[in-house]
Amino acid sequence: KSFYAACRRILSRIRVGNRRFNTANTLVGVVMR
Repeated sequence: KSFYAACRRILSRIRVGNRRFNTANTLVGVVMR
């Protein structure tokens, strides 16, 4: 759970920090799914 939560927090932070890479984040989310 800790690792998953940490990854999710990092991804969320990246999404907020890099709106331009929204598409890349979406692809990563689909792959992680």
